[in-house]
Amino acid sequence: MPRKISTAIIQEQALVSLLTAAIEVYRKETYGLLVGSVKESRYKSFITIKNAVTYQHAVRKEDEVFISPKQDDRLRYVINYLSGCKILGEFHSHTCGIDYLSKHDVKDMIESGIKFSLLINVRPSEKKLDKKGKWHYDKKTKVLHGSINDAYKIMIKVYMREFGKKMVKKLKIDCPYIAKLNQEF
Repeated sequence: MPRKISTAIIQEQALVSLLTAAIEVYRKETYGLLVGSVKESRYKSFITIKNAVTYQHAVRKEDEVFISPKQDDRLRYVINYLSGCKILGEFHSHTCGIDYLSKHDVKDMIESGIKFSLLINVRPSEKKLDKKGKWHYDKKTKVLHGSINDAYKIMIKVYMREFGKKMVKKLKIDCPYIAKLNQEF
């Protein structure tokens, strides 16, 4: 019997896409789809987020995003046709507000059947960060922390809807690209 999925691996292309999507529309929410694969085995089960695709024509506000069903169907069709990967779930951002899934986010995840949700929290940096905004993962809170040129503080969390249950849980995050980011900047 496969183990429960406990980890989300975020690859370089996905992290770059996620961060640019959130920073581009900063002060408003971004929204898109997570593209990748699921590996389930007896010993270790995880998802690999290979890319993130943003809805470009979404109607954005500070605390919500609206996409038309027609746009959603069109984007899902193209991703399934071109990528050879699965649509794992969705991502969105919160800016200067809550740094966790809202009650509405959880309800939407459960009712719509979304399996995975990645949340990006973006805040302006009030001061220059010590350690030059190094990226790091906090194992205790399951949060990936970092900054973009000391201008924005970033927190990333990945949630999973428990199969057959009306609840969500945070997954561990593994992002090998942060080591490269920390060396370069």
